[in-house]
Amino acid sequence: GVIPALLVDHLHDTGRLRRADIMRIGEVSVPQASADIGEIKKRMPRLMEYDPSQKCYRLRKGKPP
Repeated sequence: GVIPALLVDHLHDTGRLRRADIMRIGEVSVPQASADIGEIKKRMPRLMEYDPSQKCYRLRKGKPP
């Protein structure tokens, strides 16, 4: 999958992360993009939270992980 650091940088830069972002950045498939999100959540569980109204992950507010 995509190097997690690139995705975390994107999340910090934009405040959000979508599967489509991962597919564009890493030129990967939908299943791989989902796996990359899972890997970020596993490694940094407090970094982001899902926003169902926007269908994206947002940088979690408050203390950095």
